This record gives sequence, structure tokens and C-alpha cells, in this order.
Amino acid sequence: MKNNYSPSHLFIVTFIFFLLIPTFSQAQGNVIFVDSNWNIQAAIDSAMVGDTVLVAPGTYAGPGNTNIQLLGKAIVVASQAGPGLTTIDGQ
Repeated sequence: MKNNYSPSHLFIVTFIFFLLIPTFSQAQGNVIFVDSNWNIQAAIDSAMVGDTVLVAPGTYAGPGNTNIQLLGKAIVVASQAGPGLTTIDGQ
């Protein structure tokens, strides 16, 4: 039985395969929970690309909760219960 695949067909299939590898290998990010015993900046510092930092309801002030920097990371920082129940005081 003769193989009807030309070199160009094999090239196209191989090319598409290697294009799809990054799509399948991307891991889903972790969720880092911040409560009143931890500070937001420490959670951001420990976060990796794709992670989500969820901040518990409350008021956050003091070191680690002011001048928060995302450090160029592609992460999500959000309140667990919405902005009405979570405040970053900035003091």
C-alpha cells in the first residue's frame, strides 16, 4: 500500500502540532487568599503569572497594604466579597 502523504502535508501537520503545544501546556493559575493576618503585597510578591490574589473583606492598612505594586506580573487582584466590603486604606 502506497503512502499518499507529500512532504508539504507532513510539514503542515507538524507545524500545526507545534503551534498547539503551548495551548495545551498552559497551567491554570493558583488562587492566593489574603486575610487580615497577611498583607496584600506579600501575596502579590508570591504570585506567579496567571495567579489570582483574592482579598478577604476588611480594611487593609499599614506595611504591605500601601503603595501596592504588581511588579509587572500578569495577575488578578480582586476582593472576595466585592469592593463595598474590602478597603485598602493607604495609611
